[in-house]
Amino acid sequence: MSTPGNFDPNLPPPQRSSGGGSVLMIVLIVVGVLLLTCAGICGGCIYVMQVGMQEAGTEIGAIIELTPTTKRAVEIAKTDPQVLDRLGNPIAAVGVPVRDGQGEIDPVHESFHVDLRGSQESGKLVGHATKVQGAWKLTELTVECSDGTKLNVPLPEESPLELQFDVPPPEATN
Repeated sequence: MSTPGNFDPNLPPPQRSSGGGSVLMIVLIVVGVLLLTCAGICGGCIYVMQVGMQEAGTEIGAIIELTPTTKRAVEIAKTDPQVLDRLGNPIAAVGVPVRDGQGEIDPVHESFHVDLRGSQESGKLVGHATKVQGAWKLTELTVECSDGTKLNVPLPEESPLELQFDVPPPEATN
């Protein structure tokens, strides 16, 4: 047994810690944290893109569904005598119709607007519609002139819905 201060030649020399193991551990921790941070950022970006694409898809679907109604509204405004007198003939839609709502389409009330340009003046057609038995029906049309004047555009009378039933003729009785 060796006493303090005595050197035993049979024992290996004591190893001094150079800190290499702790430096490696720090590097591994830093790399791990960076990888987790990058994964979190990428995951967040993907989530935001998915939500944005869903909202954009909803808006595009609503605009497509309302397209026939907005076209009809423009045609009605283009033939209205007071609108022709104020904006000038011919009248053309400028740009595309814009839906005023957001998100899911509201069958009870949807509104839209489209810019109009005539030979004398420009204006904005504002339309309101509701969905009745699966079909959109215009409920109100106005043209807002560039000076702020509003023209109420009367809607044409629509024929009532006709219900038709295919009923076989009664059989002749003997």
